[in-house]
Amino acid sequence: MKTEIEGLKAEVQKLKTSIAFYASISRSIPMRQLHTHMILKYDRVELNHGNGYNKNSGMFTAPVTGLYMFFVTNNAFDYTTISFNVVKNNVVKNQGISDAISTGARLSVTLATPVPLVSGDTVYVQISYLRAKHAFGMTSDHIHDECSFSGYKIN
Repeated sequence: MKTEIEGLKAEVQKLKTSIAFYASISRSIPMRQLHTHMILKYDRVELNHGNGYNKNSGMFTAPVTGLYMFFVTNNAFDYTTISFNVVKNNVVKNQGISDAISTGARLSVTLATPVPLVSGDTVYVQISYLRAKHAFGMTSDHIHDECSFSGYKIN
């Protein structure tokens, strides 16, 4: 009985813990370093409550079961198209495209994706399509543009 109570106390404490993260890509990435099916690694972590986000793998792993909301912002250099997926446990949940292939301007897109997760589920951002008229790819200079991946537990 005592073990059961201690287990329940631990579960209650987990539920009280706030889960939230915000990470961005620290530099612009040229096309030669990007490829289809590549998991994007947002390496500049500014917030990681609950330690769910891993900058080395680019993956968020749910510390506890619940409904989570994820946001992804990616920017394409001028004359570049980058399509990307929000993926849960290897299943695509949402798709976005920054399509600046025919314009001389950078283009940004932001996705909002609610995802129910069980403790241990993973969510990540993966490139699904690339096209460019020159060597530039994703822009993330932290002055005008920032590619970011963030999320938080709703309940």
